[in-house]
Amino acid sequence: ASHDMSSNAQNYKGIFEGVLGFGQKAAVIVVDFTKAYTTPASHWFCGGKGFGVVDAIAESKPLIELARSKGVPIFYTKVCFEHPTDGGIFTQKIPLLRTWTKDNPLAEIDDNVAPHAGDSVLVKQYPSAFFGTNLACNLRAINVDTCIIIGCSTSGCIRASVLDGMQHGFRCIVPRECVGDRTQSIHESNLFDMNAKNGDIVDKAIVMQVLASCGSDIQQTIEQPAKQTRVGSPQTTLINNQNASHDMSSNAQNYKGIFEGVLGFGQKAAVIVVDFTKAYTTPASHWFCGGKGFGVVDAIAESKPLIELARSKGVPIFYTKVCFEHPTDGGIFTQKIPLLRTWTKDNPLAEIDDNVAPHAGDSVLVKQYPSAFFGTNLACNLRAINVDTCIIIGCSTSGCIRASVLDGMQHGFRCIVPRECVGDRTQSIHESNLFDMNAKNGDIVDKAIVMQVLASCGSDIQQTIEQPAKQTRVGSPQTTLINNQNASHDMSS
Repeated sequence: ASHDMSSNAQNYKGIFEGVLGFGQKAAVIVVDFTKAYTTPASHWFCGGKGFGVVDAIAESKPLIELARSKGVPIFYTKVCFEHPTDGGIFTQKIPLLRTWTKDNPLAEIDDNVAPHAGDSVLVKQYPSAFFGTNLACNLRAINVDTCIIIGCSTSGCIRASVLDGMQHGFRCIVPRECVGDRTQSIHESNLFDMNAKNGDIVDKAIVMQVLASCGSDIQQTIEQPAKQTRVGSPQTTLINNQNASHDMSSNAQNYKGIFEGVLGFGQKAAVIVVDFTKAYTTPASHWFCGGKGFGVVDAIAESKPLIELARSKGVPIFYTKVCFEHPTDGGIFTQKIPLLRTWTKDNPLAEIDDNVAPHAGDSVLVKQYPSAFFGTNLACNLRAINVDTCIIIGCSTSGCIRASVLDGMQHGFRCIVPRECVGDRTQSIHESNLFDMNAKNGDIVDKAIVMQVLASCGSDIQQTIEQPAKQTRVGSPQTTLINNQNASHDMSS
């Protein structure tokens, strides 16, 4: 596969170039640096040179020691499941996680970066360090506004934690040398996405400079250097990825036997239409996504008959759109992507596209963060009508779709994404995010499967569709390879 990352960077230019910088008080969040990732015989071992977890731990050790010597708070997370209900949909998606019990030595934090007395250790059961834990409350209680996030994996718990941290109002800074994953292409593509939309990916040297200066005004000290040298910007991402091998088939092979879970459909579904607004379908708009086969214009055309079928069958339909009014709306999100502030109630581009406009009886929720669940009543409203399955369509694949699938899974919903019904700015970003979501958070399936489910509403959905979904879902290691052979995925873009 050809992975030209320079085209992605060029496409994002002028929109996704915000820099958050450091705030006034930082904490270090060490996410899941456990022995599972550093023990060669483990299924989870990540020993890749320059991108794996073994190297990330070696790079992180002096950072943690410096932070501790400066009195910077350090919070660790580790994963542990005991009761059969622990982990909910997450352990149904990745069943091998159930082996992470309190008596499994692989679930313990690696000795090289083990916590000291005074460090906080939180147990989590979902990807985000913030979900289902007291981390956000504990950080606010000591006036922390900046999270230096290190750990693993880049595409899983790091990305989830950076997204959730941003949504909770924290500036999230990731020193790229201090996070790791199973393959370099997955690692680099997720650094690119995080840096564009959720947090700042910077050189470790920048963070070490911040920590060394603790006691001075961090913002004043580091804002300019961060802007000049942060890694993940269009210029430096290209340099750092020139020698990376991005063969999607190797990713599929690497994930085999671990990330192959299929959730299937539950008993009652709802369709969640995420941000299908005119901003993405108007050619003169900065946000226009007209790419053939992967853009938002095509995704809306593919989604229209699905929405109409769902409506005809009485399946609940929930729409989201984005609107900012007050200067504080959007918090860190609009600081990261300032152009979003133009999405106001009098901006016609913020309205839902006429081709898939809501009907009477459909629910329309206004959101101000990537996830359809964050800061809205969506989860509560779905549970009130006994929905257990979310058919998620909309845009963008790498932004609000991925955030909503992650959050939906963490909230206990089976998330199903018909791949033809979501879109993004470039094909490589679109495909890499479908691959990641399918591996860890939800099921990426052919639209035909979802249409079959909707047509059968009134029968037992689980019985009707579970087998076809297993046979034909798009995004599995095998089919992702087929679907990506002709895509241009050069991460330098």
